[in-house]
Amino acid sequence: MPRLDLVSISKVAALVLVTLGAGAGSVPKQAQAQDTHRPPVVLDGRDLTENVYEEPPKDIRPEDIPNHRAIMRDIIAKMSDFARQKNPAFRVIVRGGAFLATQGQRERDIALLKIPPGEPLSQEVLLPLGSLHRRFAKAVDGFAMDQYFCEPRTSKETKDGIAALIQDGFHFLSLERCAKPEDARKVVVEGRAQSILVATATEGDMAFDRIPKGLPSGENSNNIKELGDSQNVLALLDTRDFQSPGEMIAALRQTNHDMLIVDPLFNGNQPLTKQQIHSLKFKALGATRLVLARLTIGLADDTRFYWKPEWTVGNPPWIVGFVPGVSGLYWVDYTHPQWLDIVGKTFAAIVEQGYDGVLLDGVTAILRDEALMPM
Repeated sequence: MPRLDLVSISKVAALVLVTLGAGAGSVPKQAQAQDTHRPPVVLDGRDLTENVYEEPPKDIRPEDIPNHRAIMRDIIAKMSDFARQKNPAFRVIVRGGAFLATQGQRERDIALLKIPPGEPLSQEVLLPLGSLHRRFAKAVDGFAMDQYFCEPRTSKETKDGIAALIQDGFHFLSLERCAKPEDARKVVVEGRAQSILVATATEGDMAFDRIPKGLPSGENSNNIKELGDSQNVLALLDTRDFQSPGEMIAALRQTNHDMLIVDPLFNGNQPLTKQQIHSLKFKALGATRLVLARLTIGLADDTRFYWKPEWTVGNPPWIVGFVPGVSGLYWVDYTHPQWLDIVGKTFAAIVEQGYDGVLLDGVTAILRDEALMPM
């Protein structure tokens, strides 16, 4: 896969413009640059807000702050375009990324800061708050949440907000780490009533590293062709509980879930074969189902195939910080060509191997950037 084209992104990130004057209809620069609260920073179900705000803020003028949401939307849209050229039915689900679907106040404020005095208002300013970003909406099929139902609840989505996005055609699923098996069974039913697929974990460290015992709620013999056909979902995001890819595949083939979300790399470095992936597309009872691969695009992991022993924060330069509380997980400059090359090649392999879609996670890493450059 060719390297993702980020020329337009680089221009946005590097642009230096004169700030908007305080004339009629403008917003004073000082009022925009201040922030009296701390927007939450939640990464894949873990609330990192306090840790992130302990980091020193970026030394950057308010008018030079890039629109991180627009940058991430552009990256995801380019990936989706590539995949659907190969497979028009390829599905894209963004973990924690529902806030990217609509126009927010922060984006409007950033756009205002970048308009030179005397220039007309931009499209970003004129777009009403809450309006869909149409290109992104076309590129994405749905969103995954973490801990929307079970305690501790870290999802910031609201019932009304989810319902509105479902009305706009998006699908929702939630990854729930529940304290008790009965809680897990309960939230699966609650989720279905709200048109939310729920994957649960109740054992071990709740890292979605085990296959749930028993039959899935809503088990059925239907062939599953679309996300909306699915009545249940199984997520297996960590493979360390298995001795080999063959053992893991054999265990997954004994399940009857309508959708599987798996790590495409066993132990971070051994890709599943086309034959193995194809075999997963059939439930134990014989009907077809969807198989999605998980791909992290906003974080680096020292257990993955691309990692080199000498790497650390600052070497290479696109590794920009340690993710607090997790050994071997790093914040990255997700716009850097070298990182995008790694992500792009991995994504291309997922498409070529025949997965039905992808779960993109690590996307909420942009919230750290926003926290360190508050408006």
